[in-house]
Amino acid sequence: MMMMMMMMMMMLMMMMLMMMMMMTATTTATMRQILVMMPMMMIIMKKKKKKKKKKKKKKKKKKKKKKKKKNFLSLFSILFVIKVNNELNRQRVKL
Repeated sequence: MMMMMMMMMMMLMMMMLMMMMMMTATTTATMRQILVMMPMMMIIMKKKKKKKKKKKKKKKKKKKKKKKKKNFLSLFSILFVIKVNNELNRQRVKL
């Protein structure tokens, strides 16, 4: 349970960092770097979750909760990509 809490804290911290980067980033290069980082983070988090699932096979309720978290993450990533694309388009118009 402690490990799960730590993972959730890490996820929240990463999200906060991403949002901060969104606010400060002005150049297209930094935006693209963030876009590249996001899927990498997703993959890393999924790998860590899979390892935990192997350890705890008996408790089915926790697995359901994990699925909900994954759905939230995917939604967040989709929204993030849309937001980045919108900002990139705005910058192109300005140029």
